[in-house]
Amino acid sequence: MNARGRDPLQSMDPRARVICAAGLCLVAALAQAPVSVVPALLTPLVVGLSARFPFQRLLWTGLRLNGLFALMALSTLPFVPGPTWQTFGPISVTYPGLSLVGMMVLKGNALVLSCAIFLSTMESPNLGHALARLGVPAKFVALMMSVIRYIDVLQEEHGRMRLAMRARGFRPRLNWLTLQTHALGVGALFLRSLERAERVAAAMKCRGHQGLYLATRTLHWRRRDTAWIMLLVAVTAGMLWLEWKP
Repeated sequence: MNARGRDPLQSMDPRARVICAAGLCLVAALAQAPVSVVPALLTPLVVGLSARFPFQRLLWTGLRLNGLFALMALSTLPFVPGPTWQTFGPISVTYPGLSLVGMMVLKGNALVLSCAIFLSTMESPNLGHALARLGVPAKFVALMMSVIRYIDVLQEEHGRMRLAMRARGFRPRLNWLTLQTHALGVGALFLRSLERAERVAAAMKCRGHQGLYLATRTLHWRRRDTAWIMLLVAVTAGMLWLEWKP
């Protein structure tokens, strides 16, 4: 048996993976009770463990994401009215504020895990092909595929610009010169990106590109894909039950 047959994710139809990721993200975003978000968080986690997903790749992203949640909590907790839990000087932390922070953390991690588990290991042409077959507009698919393909190019360009700035003795500080330098860097990166995009568009037209991306494999819907969709329906039903139970 090959690796694809052993991996439940790689054996899935790309359309099923897109539907599962979109469904989990949708129900997690619409949930109102913290306990109802737990199934949307555990489902991609269990799937990733069964598929031996390299979770260490998500460690740094998860740390930054939860750091953003902490920053949002510090900016929102003092302004949420309700019964007070603790008071720190002029700042009062309320029970509704804690519930809001918990919902942000649970929902954010559920969204990131769902997209990472079901979509990050998929080849970009297969993702574009699946979106097109699901009825997503062709222009949107082409735009998204271009972003996926060339975001690494922009990161490399930004890295070269930062290296050049450090070679010239630039050291970021909290002052006006640093802000001005970063603003000029963003402008230069935008202009270089525009020039590169024009060259790439001209090269693609010379090669006969008509706005469509070819997939590397033919899509075949199997019974196991239907089983995955039924699993998604069961998870959604469980979340609705947890949401509406007395």
